[in-house]
Amino acid sequence: MRHPETKVEELGLRPFFFHEKFGDNSGAITYCYLKEGDNVVARGLAVCSPMDVFNKKIGRSIALGRAVEAVIREQSFGPLVFHDAVSYNEAYLGACLDFKFKAEYLPEIVGFEKETMFFLKPRQVTVGIA
Repeated sequence: MRHPETKVEELGLRPFFFHEKFGDNSGAITYCYLKEGDNVVARGLAVCSPMDVFNKKIGRSIALGRAVEAVIREQSFGPLVFHDAVSYNEAYLGACLDFKFKAEYLPEIVGFEKETMFFLKPRQVTVGIA
């Protein structure tokens, strides 16, 4: 697949990002929402292990790629596997329990997302910079 940033422009979608960190070295999740008008057509997640160094740019790139791929496939994929998250803290597990996939096509927007969506601003993406 070409750069996800290019595909977003071709599809006429707007990306929105949200990062959720779970304290010092406790992991993080980057959320990418692709919107068409007022509708969210895809959500991509990038999960940062507590053993990794959190990097917003990398998280945005991974989450955007997953969201774009969900739109292209027109289906959700990449199930979240919780047995791999044994070392993650309770905040991480709580945040992920609402989701079944790392990439969702036409996702159901859950409680905290509805509140967060109000504050998100579209992010201009440039090829090579997520």
